[in-house]
Amino acid sequence: MLQSNFALKNQSKEKLALGGATLSTFPVIGSTTIPCIEASVALDLNLASIQLVNYFAFPLQLLLLPLFIRIGELFFSSRPILLSTLQIVTMVKSDISGVIRTLR
Repeated sequence: MLQSNFALKNQSKEKLALGGATLSTFPVIGSTTIPCIEASVALDLNLASIQLVNYFAFPLQLLLLPLFIRIGELFFSSRPILLSTLQIVTMVKSDISGVIRTLR
């Protein structure tokens, strides 16, 4: 049976997928590449594989963003930001730097 070009001999596909998907849900848009690189170095994972999982998990990050915003509002006792997932996606498509300024 042929091994995937992305997988190394001692790595399971589950370990790569779990690591990439977990780090990809970090609640700051555009900041998941660096933690994935650090994890691949620290855990001796294949960087290309974990980045591929990271990119495919980006929609999951967008879906979870409203939840992270609500948790942040509770944690910091701030006033609610009225944004839906669809509004966030629309904002990201039109002006990513504006999203970063708005949500920081």
